[in-house]
Amino acid sequence: MRTKSSGPQASRRAFLKGVALVGGTTVLVSVTAAVAETADGAEPPQQENATASQGYRVTSHIKTYYDRAGF
Repeated sequence: MRTKSSGPQASRRAFLKGVALVGGTTVLVSVTAAVAETADGAEPPQQENATASQGYRVTSHIKTYYDRAGF
């Protein structure tokens, strides 16, 4: 039976376990915060200055680009 190595392999495994633990904790905290925020029945906050999309417009700087690009 093998004994645990104390070389670079063990160090790498410990590092990866730590990364997985921190990543999992981060996801858990963010999901829990999002669920708690919406669980109180309040609507999610709307963006200030939310305007309808104006679509594609050819502005002066876009016209300059087209002229220089040869379109």
